[in-house]
Amino acid sequence: AAHPIYDFLNITCGISPASPGFKTVEIRPQPGELNHIKVSMPHKYGNIEVEFEKTGNEKLNGRINLPGKLSGKLFYNNKTYKLTEGINMISIVN
Repeated sequence: AAHPIYDFLNITCGISPASPGFKTVEIRPQPGELNHIKVSMPHKYGNIEVEFEKTGNEKLNGRINLPGKLSGKLFYNNKTYKLTEGINMISIVN
């Protein structure tokens, strides 16, 4: 029953562990036709909160909140962005 939710978080939002024990996270969003995504995923340090908004085909804006000591990377459009604990504001122009 949880399979569709996991697929949405993992495939569409792209949230997945990047190291053993989920000590780091990687986020590889694939919004497809969706213009807005907002999710919260439980983690041992607290909730990982991700929100993305596409404006046309040229720009992706967003906010990623990583709880506690969690850090990671955002991968989008063949580029890599470092994520730190707390709020990370994202603005990517293709």
